[in-house]
Amino acid sequence: LGDYDYAVAVLSEVVELRPEVALFNYHLGMAYYHRGDKGKALDYLSRAVGDEFEYDGVEEARAVYRELGGR
Repeated sequence: LGDYDYAVAVLSEVVELRPEVALFNYHLGMAYYHRGDKGKALDYLSRAVGDEFEYDGVEEARAVYRELGGR
């Protein structure tokens, strides 16, 4: 809803508990992206864009990851 500082705070805790869940990493990466922290966005999106992942938003995650310089 646009409150990216709050989103980062909440999602950081979620990812800490379940770091293997690509969807959680995607949401945290996008929150960092919208906050302007491209380095952290790239880090978390890298955990969410593997070919084996399928979830709503995966194509957006891959596009932003590539935009940030990911391969």
